[in-house]
Amino acid sequence: MTYSYVVIGGGIAGTNAAFAIRKNDPEGSILIIGDEPVPVYSRVSLGKIVYGAAEPEKLILKQYQQYEDQLIDTELGKRVVDVHFGHKMLELSDGSHVGYEKLLIATGGRARELPVPGADLEGVYNFQSMADAIQGLEYVEDKDNIFVVGGGFIGIEFVDIFARMGKKMTLMVREPWYWSTVLLQRGGEILDGYIREHADVYYESEITQIHGESEVSKVTLNDGSEHQAGGVFVGIGLHLNHDFITDEKLQKRRGILVNEYMQTSVRDVYAVGDVAEYYDVIQQMYVGAGTWAVASMQGMTVGHNMTHPTQLKKFEFVPSFCPKIPLPVAFVGQCRMGDGVVTEILEDSEKRYIQGTFRNDILIGAAILKDSAMMGKMSALIKKQATKEEVVRALCTIE
Repeated sequence: MTYSYVVIGGGIAGTNAAFAIRKNDPEGSILIIGDEPVPVYSRVSLGKIVYGAAEPEKLILKQYQQYEDQLIDTELGKRVVDVHFGHKMLELSDGSHVGYEKLLIATGGRARELPVPGADLEGVYNFQSMADAIQGLEYVEDKDNIFVVGGGFIGIEFVDIFARMGKKMTLMVREPWYWSTVLLQRGGEILDGYIREHADVYYESEITQIHGESEVSKVTLNDGSEHQAGGVFVGIGLHLNHDFITDEKLQKRRGILVNEYMQTSVRDVYAVGDVAEYYDVIQQMYVGAGTWAVASMQGMTVGHNMTHPTQLKKFEFVPSFCPKIPLPVAFVGQCRMGDGVVTEILEDSEKRYIQGTFRNDILIGAAILKDSAMMGKMSALIKKQATKEEVVRALCTIE
């Protein structure tokens, strides 16, 4: 069968796109293909399952009846294994084929596995899907001495999750301080104070081997020391899900390249969410911003653009990242430090810590600790493309 619109990916980006398409095109046929056997759910709330604050079904955002009411077909629990752009045809994991007139790729990413011996033992978990959260909860209920690996959003949320469960835990971070690619050392010190209230932490350290007969019993670190371990939870980033597409007509770097309208290099093919590397009209560069808010907004934008080819809307949005932990932490815009940018502390007080990242004296990103109310202000300054002088002046007016 050939559909007017096919969406590969049943997460928030793909689902928002499908419902936006239906709003704009009441007649066209729509199919969502997703490899998870459940409708869209709140991936950012998975931690609530682990520490018992929510049942899995409470995280479901759309019921099957809602898809049916909107005449949106679904093939959940199936994967696309090949795409033939020349014939506008998809090959699915069950051997069937589906045709499309317009295609949206919203396949997200899959969790990177820890590349050490013993990583396949029971008790080693990633944290990307609802199944991961359910299995993790069941496993750690009677376990202690949990090791958490990773210096990003998943790692810091694991610390909060296991603290709520009363678990003894150890956090392993490869870098000299937490989030050292986006936080200056002073910011890392503030965050370290929060972490040490809940966990032991080893910086510039790694697990080199996981031991056990069938499940985790201990770990070896890169200094040679061995430690008893009841489980290992891993948050070291994503592999983006676009390797099933081998046609070189689709341009990729780390992600699938799309312009400000979410259009790929292939006619009638679009991409959104984690898997997309999009042209940011504010920063005037290609970026990958794998956040829930970006994916959600891109889905709605592309849903318009796929149905209004002569009235395209640019995706213009300042991304923000906020881990779900008691200490307010926010990253707004492009905060990564490196060549071509200058990062410096703008305020370090009892009330708040703010650092700004500038390119050619223009604010492109801000890291904020202790005061989440500053997110909107910094986002507005980034969108305005404020100079450093304008940023400093604006902050001076805030109590």
